[in-house]
Amino acid sequence: MCGSDNSRGRDKEKFKVSLETRNFEIELFWKRSLFFWGFIASAFLAFASLEKDNSNYAIVIANFGMVCSFAWTLANRGSKFWIDNWEDKLFYYENYFEKGLFAKPIGTEDKCFPYYKKRFSVSKLAIALSDFTFSIWLGIVIIKTLKSFSIIKILNILNSFSNIKIVNGLLLIFSTLSTNGLLLIFSILFIIYMLFFCKGKNKN
Repeated sequence: MCGSDNSRGRDKEKFKVSLETRNFEIELFWKRSLFFWGFIASAFLAFASLEKDNSNYAIVIANFGMVCSFAWTLANRGSKFWIDNWEDKLFYYENYFEKGLFAKPIGTEDKCFPYYKKRFSVSKLAIALSDFTFSIWLGIVIIKTLKSFSIIKILNILNSFSNIKIVNGLLLIFSTLSTNGLLLIFSILFIIYMLFFCKGKNKN
C-alpha cells in the first residue's frame, strides 16, 4: 500500500511538471512570435519605403524579410513539437487521476452564423500564418529578382518551340489575370488550406 502511495505521489509530481512545462512552452510560443513579428513588420515598412523611392536596397530588405519569415515558421514548428510532447505526457499521467480532464473537451462545436465556433488549433493557425508570410516574401523576392523578365514573353518563347496545349493554356491564363488577381486566388486557396488542415487533433 505504501509503495502504491509513493508511486501515485511520483505520478502526481510528473503530472504537475508536465502541466507547468506545457504552459511555459505555450507562453514561449507567443513570445517567439512577437519577437519575429518585430523584425518582419519592420522589414515590411522598410521595403515599402524603399520600393516607393525605387531604391536598390529594397531587394536586400525583401531577402531579410524572407529569411526572418522562414526562421519564424521553423521556430513555430519547433515550439509546436515541444507543446505536443508535454501535452502527451500530461494526458498520459492524467489517466491516473482525472481521466479525460484535458483530453476530452466538454464544449460542442457551433455551426450557426455568426457564432461560428469550431475546434481549430490556434498554434496550427499561427504556423499557417507564418507560412503565408514567408510565401509573400518569397513571391516579392522572385518578382524583384526576375523583374527584367516577362512571364508572358517567356511563355511565348516556349510556345514558339512547342505546340503543347498546356503552354497555350498557361499563356492565356497569365495574359488574362493581373498580379492582383493571382494574389487574390492564392489568398483564397490559403484560407481554404487553413480551414481544412489547421484543426487540433484528438487526444485519446
